[in-house]
Amino acid sequence: MIAAACGMGGLLNIFLWINSSRDKVFILPSVMAFSATANVIIELLLFSSATPVAYQYLILWANLFIALMLLSMVWFVYAYFHTARRWLAIAISALWGAGLFVNFVLDGTLTFTEVKGLRTMMTFWGEAFVIPDAVVNPFHWLPDSASFLIVIFIVDASIRLWRKGMHQRAAIIGGSILLLILFAGIHSPLVDAGIIKMPYMVSFAFIFIVIAQTYSLTYDAVKAQRLSKEVKVNEERWRSLMTNIQLAAVGFDGNGIITFINPHMESMLGYTRQELLGKPITIILLPEEATSFKERLSQARLTGPRPHSRWTLCAKSGEKHILDWSTVELRTFDGTVTGFLSLGLDVTDRLESELELGRLQQGIAHISRVASIGELTSSLAHELNQPLAAILNNAQAARRFLSSENPDMSEIEEILQDIIRDDKRAGDVISGLRAMLRKEKQVVETFDLGIAVSHAAELLKSEFTIQKIELDLQLAQNAYVRTVRNEILQVVMNLMMNAVQAMKDTPPESRSMTVRTIKEDSKVVLFVRDSGCGISQDIMDPMFEPFLTTKSSGLGMGLSICRRVVENNGGRVWAENNEESGATFYFTLPLETGHDGDENG
Repeated sequence: MIAAACGMGGLLNIFLWINSSRDKVFILPSVMAFSATANVIIELLLFSSATPVAYQYLILWANLFIALMLLSMVWFVYAYFHTARRWLAIAISALWGAGLFVNFVLDGTLTFTEVKGLRTMMTFWGEAFVIPDAVVNPFHWLPDSASFLIVIFIVDASIRLWRKGMHQRAAIIGGSILLLILFAGIHSPLVDAGIIKMPYMVSFAFIFIVIAQTYSLTYDAVKAQRLSKEVKVNEERWRSLMTNIQLAAVGFDGNGIITFINPHMESMLGYTRQELLGKPITIILLPEEATSFKERLSQARLTGPRPHSRWTLCAKSGEKHILDWSTVELRTFDGTVTGFLSLGLDVTDRLESELELGRLQQGIAHISRVASIGELTSSLAHELNQPLAAILNNAQAARRFLSSENPDMSEIEEILQDIIRDDKRAGDVISGLRAMLRKEKQVVETFDLGIAVSHAAELLKSEFTIQKIELDLQLAQNAYVRTVRNEILQVVMNLMMNAVQAMKDTPPESRSMTVRTIKEDSKVVLFVRDSGCGISQDIMDPMFEPFLTTKSSGLGMGLSICRRVVENNGGRVWAENNEESGATFYFTLPLETGHDGDENG
């Protein structure tokens, strides 16, 4: 029965070996099981040996099969656990190699140098068996030492496997082998020395190893089959995803060689899979981006890829596609990086739309500036009329002085200085208007926000005079910001004009406006406070939205443009009603630190 069980275990492992691409982890247990089968038959024959010579002959071959059984067991543990020490396996193999030399070359066997006779014994249930009257071979220490090393080998490998979390394998395989070695290591030497009067029965212990190893390997095979099915299902899902997803997908190895592209990417670029597989990925990149990609790839091999990036691909037709990529590493089961997989979203149309939207926003901002200037036409006309009238009067006075017989040259010099001053004043007003009305691309520069506010106040000076508004400027020095000067000038003027409009129903003696800049840590805060009617609660939240206006002739874009300009420069804008009357509008901008203060306005 034991021989049949061991033989079936061997056949099962042969079957697993054939169906597992000839994996040695299955052929070793089959060798072990067939050796045990042969040893069981020899032990059965030893029960009824007729002569000492026959007994000696059977012991000779029993040692061979025991050696094959133990050595295949040791190397199976080494291959199956992946935690055993190779040098111990080699030492055990060397000891048994020396033992087999003694067994087949020297006189006698590895167990006995001579079998003198046989004695018939009876079991307690009446079964007859024979035991030898023999001389134990002094080289018997070789298999005994090998058995001792096997115990150390198995215990060490099982403990290390247990620590890796594979408790079941360590307990079943390691435990069954230890039981065999302990039983055989105690039982066989006692029988050899004649201390106990019973036949050799190593095979009874080995049946547990066969059962344990067959169970473990079969369990692994069934589990592998189940996992294989799951892998196939996942592969089908993966293939379906990559086939139908409307994203570009490309796989490439650590050297940038393309290993995979999906149908969407084929359609987008106009290349077939065969044209790209095995080629460097740089052939579909812009030439000016290829060098940068190689540098990034080298860095990715060391520290992993950046999760997000943007690259431009060139289609076969020459068309360019800008894609936002998300990249991950591809790893084997043991964690080895084999390449990278990138999924890309084509953002070419979106970027073109954003550029067009930016151009439209700049156009709307320009229209808003023109509209603001239109509202100030009368004030600006008055602002220009004063210096022009003064220039005319001074020029007429100078002509009268020059027509006299003895003109006072010092008086004429003063008149000319007045003409120059008034001319500069008119020129400043016109320059400010030109800056506000310019439509070309704006230039980012560093400037003092307080000086920009002073310029805005100067442009609106006549409006404040006509509306009888008392203006209070409290401007921090060296409050430098880095942005487009004209855009900030438009924001400040818009807030000031809103304050002027808010005070149109306020008695003239109560009309006041405060404009203040404050430096706080890493930002500059500007607020415009008026004494007008305040902000209605129903428009407090949406008042910065486009096309919302309380003016009959307004565009509803002023505050929306203010918010866009401020937020695009890293700040924020808000408003609140004052406790007594009126409202205050605030906005912040990042403070430009490290500026030397050389600002001429």
